[in-house]
Amino acid sequence: MNSKKLFKFIKIYSYEVLSNKGSIFSELIASLFFPILIQLLTWTYIYSKNDDILLYSREKMILYIIITVFLVNLNNGHDIIYETSNRIKSGLIDTYSIKPIDYNNFQFFSFIGKNFIVIVISLIIISSINIIFGNLLFLFPVIIFVLVSQYICFQLSYIFGLSSFWFVNYGFLTFLYYSLTNIFGGVLLPIEFWPEPFQTILRYNPFRLTVSGIPDLILNPNIYSFLQLSALFLFYGILFNLIIKYLKNKAINKYISYGG
Repeated sequence: MNSKKLFKFIKIYSYEVLSNKGSIFSELIASLFFPILIQLLTWTYIYSKNDDILLYSREKMILYIIITVFLVNLNNGHDIIYETSNRIKSGLIDTYSIKPIDYNNFQFFSFIGKNFIVIVISLIIISSINIIFGNLLFLFPVIIFVLVSQYICFQLSYIFGLSSFWFVNYGFLTFLYYSLTNIFGGVLLPIEFWPEPFQTILRYNPFRLTVSGIPDLILNPNIYSFLQLSALFLFYGILFNLIIKYLKNKAINKYISYGG
C-alpha cells in the first residue's frame, strides 16, 4: 500500500473524531481543563509559602504542568490496547493478514488519525511555550520529539496490545499501561522532586520520553539534554521494533485460528 492510501487512514479517523463533537468537548474539559486547573490551584498555594523549589520557579512549574497534561493525553494508548485485545480474542485479527495493509500500519495510522486534532493543538501550544520561555535553537528538535513521541507511544501501546495473546483481560493491560505512564512518566511532578535513588530510573525509562522529556528540554535547554533525548528515542524505537517482531513471531505459535 502506498503512502497516499495510508494517509487516507489519518483522514478517515480524524473525521471520525470530529464527527463526535460531544466527545471532543468532554475530552477538553475532563482531560485537559480540570487536571490543569486543580494542579494550578495546588501549586499556587504551595508557592505562596515558598520561593523557587529545587530550581523550579512558579512559572516553570505551571508550564511543566500544562505541557505534561497535554502530552499524557496526546500519548493515550487505550484504543490500541483495547482494539488489539478484542480483535485477538474474537479472531478478527485474522482478517488483517489478508487485507492490503499490515495490522501494525493500520493501527499506527488510525492512531495518528484519532490524535490528529490534539497533535496540532499540542504542537501550537508547546511550540509557543518554547518560543516564549525556551531556547529557539531547540524549537525544531522539540517539534520532532513531539512527533516521534507519538511513534514511541504507539509502539508501547502495541506491545501491551499484543500481550493479549497471553493475557485475556485487557483491563489489566490498560491499567498497567496507565499506572506505568503516570508513575514513570513524570506526570505533573518533575524528576528532580523524586528521591535521589529513583531519579536514574525515571530519567531513562521510555514512559518519560512520551511525557516529561520534552518539557524538561524546553524549561532546561542544553545540548546534553538534547543529545540524551535523541539517543533514548533512537534506542527505544529500535528496541520496541525488535520486541514487536519477537512477540508477533511467538504469537503465531500461540494463536489458534478458525479462519477469522
